Order: sequence, then structure tokens, then C-alpha cells
Amino acid sequence: MDESTLKRRERLQALQRANLDSWRGCAPKLDSAGLDTNMKKNTGFIKKCKASMGQDSAAQLLREVNLLKLDKYVSEIVPATAEGLLRCKTSGDFLAAIDVVTALHARFPIQFTASLIRVLLKSLSPPVVATLAAMSPEQREREEQARLSRQKTLLRVVGEMYLSGLLWGIDSLPAGVDGLDRAAAFTLSHTAQSSSTGSSSSQGKFSAKVKDMVQQPGHCTMLGVLQNLFLSDKEHHLSIILATSYARIFRVEFALTEAEQLEDSACALDAIPPKEGAEEQVVGMESCKRIKAILHDYLDSAVTHLETMNRTLTQMRRSADEKLFSKGIVHADTKERIEKHAKSFGRLSESVTMLCEALGRTPPHFDDSVGDESQLGIVFDGPGDAASASASRQYKQWEDEEERSLYESILDLQAHLPPSMLTIRRKKPKGSADGDRDQQPSAGPDADGSDQPSTEVPESPTGAEANAAIIDDINEDDISVDLQPETGDLDDGDDDAGEPNSALGLLEYQKYMIQRRYGTEPTDEQLPASEKPGRPANSEGRGGNAE
Repeated sequence: MDESTLKRRERLQALQRANLDSWRGCAPKLDSAGLDTNMKKNTGFIKKCKASMGQDSAAQLLREVNLLKLDKYVSEIVPATAEGLLRCKTSGDFLAAIDVVTALHARFPIQFTASLIRVLLKSLSPPVVATLAAMSPEQREREEQARLSRQKTLLRVVGEMYLSGLLWGIDSLPAGVDGLDRAAAFTLSHTAQSSSTGSSSSQGKFSAKVKDMVQQPGHCTMLGVLQNLFLSDKEHHLSIILATSYARIFRVEFALTEAEQLEDSACALDAIPPKEGAEEQVVGMESCKRIKAILHDYLDSAVTHLETMNRTLTQMRRSADEKLFSKGIVHADTKERIEKHAKSFGRLSESVTMLCEALGRTPPHFDDSVGDESQLGIVFDGPGDAASASASRQYKQWEDEEERSLYESILDLQAHLPPSMLTIRRKKPKGSADGDRDQQPSAGPDADGSDQPSTEVPESPTGAEANAAIIDDINEDDISVDLQPETGDLDDGDDDAGEPNSALGLLEYQKYMIQRRYGTEPTDEQLPASEKPGRPANSEGRGGNAE
């Protein structure tokens, strides 16, 4: 045990002894005849308490407590002290404030201390969710920030008062103090919640439940405050920042982690020997165990809440992705809901992580990714059903749908070009006449001797097969392109009907085909005789005698 821990234990031991003596009425009394009754000085003391109870003014306040009469001003000192406690910021300020409260408790244990405890417990009541829901988002955020800042300070003050024995009279005296016992103290910190619910019958059931609860071993005012703040907040976790702050400050005193031992906690302090009766333990071992159980139970519920929020956020994002894929747009309201939910999830996740660290537990980890395409229910590059891995890899060979369409979609030329652009002329090989006659169907009987004509219908090729057959039969030399629109007068049934109407267009096309084949401009030898320069095409029979 280090030196600082030893000094703190010695200090707590001295405070517990002094405060228990004051509760029992055994503390030495001041001679009221020698106290100053000057009103200006007494009201000045009240103003100083209201301004600050920290280190900067603690020494002067301690001196004036033993010099001023103050009896007529206790009712004003109580709210001023409560306000001054809210101004404490550092650990030194809280310790100095507890010293001042202890000095006032020694003089007015019933008047001052019981009234101060009432004020503090009322300020530590949990928020009413229905009231917060009725506020606007900006107003609700301001209210919650102010409440958390105020209750974080007061919760530490009550914790220090509990360790110092300033709550002992309420917890241990049979009749309590000035009508304030454990049940009344629990109800005070539960007032805001209970007043907003139900009828008088429900209030009666609540009171009976409280009376049974406060009789359980280890119950104390400090435990009741934590129960009201945290066990009633398992659904929304609005007070998780308070739990983190409390766990960090009193981690050793209440042995809140597995690494901390009860032998080193506040329950291991020496019992205070009374002048009469048995010894009193200010902080019991059972109380430490129950305080630890409350905080860990609250953390478990926060982790469960966080898991639920993570699943909801994942589903919202997945649904938005599906809408974007199917409809091409996600509405602004949906985006706003997702952003709002993500922001709430991030805040709660950060708070849970800090509480886990304060209680010595491993923070939960959540995957922020929405999931793969199989979780979305959409397969972008594969078949719709559960295809095999090899089929998926086959579809992955294309970068996108446009590239796959470029290589797999075959253009049907007959559907996109006029027939005149697809006119095909084939050179007949020698002996084709005999071959044609051989290929002509015989009018005689069939090979099997039957005189009946054949009824078999030749199977017509499909469009893709027909295109392939046409492409295979095309010879570049035989392709003629008609660059002039065809007219009905040209189709006179002659053999020259399929020839182009423009000799100039045919010449240009044949030059293009020769250049494409040989890579150079065509020479006179490569051009057909009828198309050589200086000799008009089809001169015979068209222009008369060449001579």
C-alpha cells in the first residue's frame, strides 16, 4: 500500500470517528456565550459558503465556523452550502468541502446535516424520460448536459460524505434523523420518477417495496442513490457518464474491479469504538459488494443496448443500400435517420468503453461494416440463386456489364443494315454448271425405290447460325456496296440488277479494299481492267464505237 493511500485511510478514519461522535451527541460543544452574533459577519459567512467551498476558502470558513454563532442562520446556510459544493472541481476542493461540512455537522448534526442530505438527494433524482421526450432536440441536449454536470459533482460529494460517516446517522440510527431514515432517503432520490407514474395504489405498492428493500443486509443511503440512478436507467442509459465518473473516483474504496481486493477497500477500515455499545463499521463489506454489483449490472445492460443499436444500424444501412441499388436513390429522411442513429451509437459506444476501463473489463468490439453482398441479398456479378464458387469466378472475368455486353452481344447486321448494303456476289468456279445440275434434286424415285416424294422439311438455321454461315461465305472481292439509294426502276429482273448504280462509288470501295489488303495505294495492275484510269467503265455497248 503506497503512502498516499495510507494518508487517505488515516484521514477517513479520523473523519469517521468525529462524525459518528457528532451523530451520537458525544462531540464537544462550543460555548455559545463567546460566539460572535454580528449579523454582518454571519451573513458574510453565508455568502462565502455560497461562493465556494473549495481549497481557496476552506481555511477561512473553518475558522469562522468556530467563531460565529450561526444558530439563526442554519436554514440559509444549507442551500448556500449545497450551491457552494457544486463549484468544487478538483479532488482538493472536494476534500476541503468535506472538512467544512464536518465542522458544521459537529455544531448542528440534526438541523444542518439532515437538511443538507435532503437537498442533495432531491438533486440526484433520475430524469423523467417522458419530460425529455416532449422537449426539442436542442433543449433536451442542454437539459441533459446541465443535469449530468450537476449530478456528477453531487454524486462525488455524497460518496465522500458516505465514506466520512456523514450519512451514518440516517443509515444506522433506528429512527433516523429528523424523520429522515433509509426509506425516506430512497424515496427522496426517487421522487421525480415516482411522482410521474400512476395512481395512489401504485404509490402504495412502491412504498411497501421500498420498506422491504431497505431492510436487506448492506442497504445504505449511498446504495439507494445508485439504484435510483442506474437500475431505473437500463433502457436508455442516460446516466452512464455518472457511472463512469463514480467508478473512476471510488474504484479502490469500494473494490469495484476484480483486481481490487476488499481488504484494501474502505470496508477494511477499523471499526469506530463507541463510548457505549458495540463497534460500528461505517462502510460494510456487504455494501461494497452490492455497490459493485449495481455498477457491473448497469454495464451489462449498456453492452446489450449497444449490441441492439449496432444490429439496428446495420439493418438500416443495408436497407438503404438495397434501395439505392434497386431504385437508384435514398431519401433524405432515411439518410438523416441513419446519421442520427449512428451518432447516438457512437456516443454510447464511447461511454461504454470508458465504463469498461473504469471497472477493469474488456470493452466490446463491433464491426462497423455493413456486410458482404450475400448479406445484402443482392448478387451483383453472378446468378441470382446460390451458385458455386467456380460460376462466381467465371462472372468476375468482366470489369462491368458494359464490357461483358461488348464481347458477348453479337450484332445482327440484317436487322440494322438495308439489304442493298449486304449484296453478295460470288464467283462461280469452273464446272459449276455440272455441279449445279448434280446438286439439283432428282425428279425420279428415291434411292429406296419409293415413288412417293419426300415430306421431310429441311431444318432452317437460327439467326446466329445464319449470320455465321453468311460471314464464312463472304469473299472480300465479291462484296459490292451500293452507295446510291435503290429505286424501283432498277429492279428490272436483269442479271445486272444487283450491280451498283455508281461506278465511281464502286471504284472507291475497291481501292479501299485493296489498300486494306496490301497496306498501300492500289496500282494500275491491281485495279480491274475496266476500272483503270483513262478508260471509262463499260465502254463497250454504252458509248458506241471507241474509235
